[in-house]
Amino acid sequence: MRNVTLLLGIWCLICVMINPLVFWEMLFNNFLHTSDDFRYNNAVEIIGGTIFFTAFIVSPIFLIYQTVLRLMQKSHYKVFRIVKVTYFFLLLNVVFYSFMYYILSNVTK
Repeated sequence: MRNVTLLLGIWCLICVMINPLVFWEMLFNNFLHTSDDFRYNNAVEIIGGTIFFTAFIVSPIFLIYQTVLRLMQKSHYKVFRIVKVTYFFLLLNVVFYSFMYYILSNVTK
């Protein structure tokens, strides 16, 4: 069970870290200079959706689960440290999306 939670924590951390890059690429098409055929491919949309779902649905649930385990003193230190770093990057994601909303709302005025 410890290995599964460690791998899930690492997966959540990776998804939370690359989520703004995927969003930026899908929205503006200037980060990797990919073509529209690549961006609108079904596999790319599924991978992007999986990253978004993991970053904003699975990560907070995993954070709550690990926090409860930490309060009961059953959590492993390494997994909880990964969860804390993931939470920090999740907050940075929220700031990024707030900043994007602010920029896009001012551009469209």
